[in-house]
Amino acid sequence: MNHPKFVIFRNEDGTYYFKLYNDQQKILLTGNPCEQRYQCIMAIQQLYGIVQKDHHYRMQTIYGQFYYQVTNERHSIISTSVMYRTMAGMAYGINGVKQNVIVAVIKDHSTIEV
Repeated sequence: MNHPKFVIFRNEDGTYYFKLYNDQQKILLTGNPCEQRYQCIMAIQQLYGIVQKDHHYRMQTIYGQFYYQVTNERHSIISTSVMYRTMAGMAYGINGVKQNVIVAVIKDHSTIEV
């Protein structure tokens, strides 16, 4: 059985980002690019503390689809959701984040070159 998890990745340009997966391995959130790996971990730690507070979600639309962004205490965007076809789907996604973040573990899939 799979468990919810944050997975940290490294882009070709050397920046890091994370994705939050639910227990069915569907992506719920993608973190903003970070220069350092520890910045991704700090952003994830911020999510543990803020996702239950509704005022940290910015709901957006583009091209007739819906998505949300999660902001930190300073109102900076930490992560962005996948796109949803309906507002109800987006609300369901937010509830999924609230349920999955609190039990998600961190997996590091970034490569460290020596």
